[in-house]
Amino acid sequence: MVVFILILLLERIRTIGILKTLGAENQVIHKIFLFYIAQILIPSLIIGNSIGITLLVLQKKFHLISLNKTQYFVDFVPICINIFHFIIINLSIVFICFITIFFPSLFFIKKTHPIKVIEFE
Repeated sequence: MVVFILILLLERIRTIGILKTLGAENQVIHKIFLFYIAQILIPSLIIGNSIGITLLVLQKKFHLISLNKTQYFVDFVPICINIFHFIIINLSIVFICFITIFFPSLFFIKKTHPIKVIEFE
């Protein structure tokens, strides 16, 4: 996710230059990118969580993954579903993604000079 956002920033350098030429401040451009990151991150977390929870419920009810009882002392993989763990993991993923993107995006936005970006065209 972090690499995707960094690539997104590098691809949008021209857009940053145009926004700066039009008079946008660095904080406004930074908020635009953080909002865009949230639009990418939240649906992917929802899809990943729904797939994961579905697989966990299927394993808990139907014991899809079986084990050799002589080696593992159980017939199937036991599952314990705890909503609190899902919430903590999702919040930590969101926090880590925003922290790892926050500073590089500030750096790219501050170091982008509109004249240099527009000249490359």
